[in-house]
Amino acid sequence: MTEAEWLASDKLDQLVLSGADDDVDDRRWRLYACACCRLIPEFMASPPDVECLRLAELEADALPGSMEIEYPTDDEWDIRWHRRHPLTRSIAHRAITAYRDEKCALQPDIEWADTRIDEPLLALLRDIFGNPFRPVAFDGVWRTSTAVALARGMYESRDFGPMPILADALQDAGCENEEVLGHCRGGGPHVRGCWVVDLVLGKE
Repeated sequence: MTEAEWLASDKLDQLVLSGADDDVDDRRWRLYACACCRLIPEFMASPPDVECLRLAELEADALPGSMEIEYPTDDEWDIRWHRRHPLTRSIAHRAITAYRDEKCALQPDIEWADTRIDEPLLALLRDIFGNPFRPVAFDGVWRTSTAVALARGMYESRDFGPMPILADALQDAGCENEEVLGHCRGGGPHVRGCWVVDLVLGKE
């Protein structure tokens, strides 16, 4: 997939298959799956499920190999998927499937294959992975105490409302990168794993 195709595509499954490398971005795939699950009302209405999400996010930020969860499969498609693709991308696939299933159940006029159903999931994917064809060279000078405090507060609280303020802090530190500032000041959404917040916190 080319950069132009990545930026223009509305085919979520295609982007997931051709996106970031699993070995490098294990954490991002896990956080993406969690972000997808947080869009499912039935999931978020269940305290045990919410607790599972919290633990999964902790697992994503744990040291590699220090925590492992085995995810069972229960249908032929999922079994084929798990055999062909690494674990973390399979987790993302299952979260996407769960979101689509609930969306279609709540809105019978929307078909499972309707690309409109994936728009929120596409936005999350781009928030976490950014443009993998043009990784931003983040200058350590921009990582001021103010910027780090803002980023850490948003990451821990999951409240990303201060993103425009983070843009101001980065600009005050000398950042004029349009992709970074534009992402902070854009309409979002932003979630744990947001590529700009990760850069500020050194979670690359």
